[in-house]
Formats: sequence, C-alpha cells, structure tokens
Amino acid sequence: MIPPSDGGRGGARSSGRDRLGAGSGPTHPFLRSLDSGLPVVGCWTESGPSPLVGDARWDRDGDGDPAVPAVLKLEGDSGGSVLTAVGEPVRLANVLRHVAETLETAPRGVVVTRGTGEHAAATLASWGLAKTSEWDRMATTVMPDVPATVLVERLELDHDHDAIAELLAVASPATQHGVDAPGHDWYGVRAPDGTLSAVGASVLRDGPDGEFAHLGGIATRPELRGQGLATAVTAHLTAGGVAAHGMVTLGMYADNTVARRVYERLGFRVIHEVETWRPAG
Repeated sequence: MIPPSDGGRGGARSSGRDRLGAGSGPTHPFLRSLDSGLPVVGCWTESGPSPLVGDARWDRDGDGDPAVPAVLKLEGDSGGSVLTAVGEPVRLANVLRHVAETLETAPRGVVVTRGTGEHAAATLASWGLAKTSEWDRMATTVMPDVPATVLVERLELDHDHDAIAELLAVASPATQHGVDAPGHDWYGVRAPDGTLSAVGASVLRDGPDGEFAHLGGIATRPELRGQGLATAVTAHLTAGGVAAHGMVTLGMYADNTVARRVYERLGFRVIHEVETWRPAG
C-alpha cells in the first residue's frame, strides 16, 4: 500500500504544521491521527452528543486544545463498540459518565488519555473493564535518514507469510499487527541465509485531515537486537509514508525506552499519552 522507496501515491497532502501543529484546526492532533481503521459512529463532548460530519469527521469546540474532552464511539470489527477519547483527565471522566448514561451496551474496550482512569474508575468498572496497558501514540511529518548499510526489502505474503508469522511469534507475540491483519504492507531484513531478521508493516489510514501511514509489527529476532535492523525497517517505512502521505504514526508501550530512543531519532514525537481498558480477567 505504501512503497517506501518510490513515494507511493503522489506527494504529501499536508505540511507538518497542518497535520500536527497544536493550533492548526478545530480537532485535537490525536483525533486527527486516529489509527484504528474503524468507522466513527458517535461523538460526545462536554456539551453532549456532537454531530458527525461524514464517515470519520466530527464537530467539536476547542481549536485543538488538548485539554478539551471528546469521546468517539467506533464500530468494532468483531462485534460491539470501542471508545477512544482525549482530554484533560478530570473533564474527560465527567464526559465518560454522561456517555455511560446513553450507551445501551457496554463498550468492549476504552482508550483514554493517561490518568483518566483514576477519575473514571466507577464508570469503567460498570462496564466490566480493567486497565491493561499504558502506551504513547507518536507521529512525525519529518523525512528521516534511511540507513544505507541495511537492505530493507518488500515482503510478499504468498512467499513470506509463514516466515513473518514465525518471527512475530518469537519477537513480538503481543502485537496487534499480525501477518493476517488486512491492508498491511510488510517489509523486512534478511540474514545471509535468507532467514528474516527483522520486519515491520505499514497500513494506510484515512483521518479527518486526509490519508496517513500507520506503522506496526516492528520486530527483531531477540538474538539480533542492537544491530540497527528495526531502526532500518522503521526508517524505510517512515520515509515512504511521509513522502506519500505527509504523516506517519505508531504506538509504543510507555515503558519501552529502547524503542522510544529509536523513534525520537527518526523524528517521531508523542501526541497522546494513553491508557487502555479492556474486559477484566
């Protein structure tokens, strides 16, 4: 979907300031980079339900102020709904209480600004949810330097499906970007004997400000870490995504300091600190 070395489908659609600048529009940068791929079917703000505009657009106040709360309801891909939300935690917790009064069925997952859970504990518990992870959403509009000493090649699922699955099983078993996830373009680095040493995928997302690339499934065999292989894959995918669409996003667990250093060197910055709540047990 995003050929990193040839620029993909045309040039970047928006400048870095347009896509990530704090005051660049009425929508918080996290919501502008929503990467779930699920249709938005509802929205709430402090003033109550907010009308949607089109499939993945919504009206809200705040001019990009990250403190202003907004809650989006997404249509789940395997039944049920999920909520994704942003805003100052206390204010966001108040909005979630109002959301709970209007939902007919509990969501099967909630993603909120980090720190919201301690203020919305009763609401989240009423939905049978418990906190499962803390992570950061990162984004860049900057073209990175791509290492010239590591060959990154496009992988073909007809030939490489099982090899990608095997590498992910040993290097990143908890990834949500599995080899069978739809719409993913996989790239990797091979050892001299042809074995995959590192992989990563890019998937095209369509946000309110236009298309952008989201990265996932980035993994290196444990015994080969520290050689810059995942950095090379990430740089390759990032360069292609920036060239084609102007913005690239990814998510990382908050305590992954090694990955954070890599992503920051490649130009990524945190646009939202997140905690995820899923069914307890």
